[in-house]
This record gives sequence, C-alpha cells and structure tokens, in this order.
Amino acid sequence: MLNHHKADLQLKISIGFRLFLTVLISIISIVTLSLLIMRANVAHNFSTYAVQIELDRLQGLTRDLENQFARQKSWSFITENSEKRKDWLKQELRS
Repeated sequence: MLNHHKADLQLKISIGFRLFLTVLISIISIVTLSLLIMRANVAHNFSTYAVQIELDRLQGLTRDLENQFARQKSWSFITENSEKRKDWLKQELRS
C-alpha cells in the first residue's frame, strides 16, 4: 500500500513538472517571438527613417544646385578640381 501511494506521488510530481515545463517553454517561446518581431520592426522603421533623412539632404542639395545654375546659367560654379569639388559637396551637404 505504501509503495502504491509513493508511485502516485511520483506520478503527480511528474505531471506537475511536465505542466510547469510546458508553461515555461510556451512563455519563453512567446517572449522570444515577440522580441524578434519587435527587433525586425525597429530595424525596418530605423532604415526607413535613415533613408528619408538622406533623401531630405539630397533634396536640399538638388535645390541649391538648381538655384546656382539658374543664377549663373552654367555649371561653371562646379570646379574641375576633384578635391575642391569634394570639399564643395561636403559643405553643401552640411548646410
């Protein structure tokens, strides 16, 4: 009789432990999936934001080039010297 009661106790512990593991694995799976989805969403939104910032900067450069070309009626304001042209572009993109 004592052995039978001991076997029932082990079975109950075993079932409880299995239930605990099932719940634990479910929670870990849900948290992991949520974190992965959140990470993907943040990465996508950040890349969209970064692209928009660059497009805004280039749009400003385009507007400045249009204005200077309209004033001078030529591209002569863009220097032939590649180093000076790089410096000029850097300056234009900063403003």
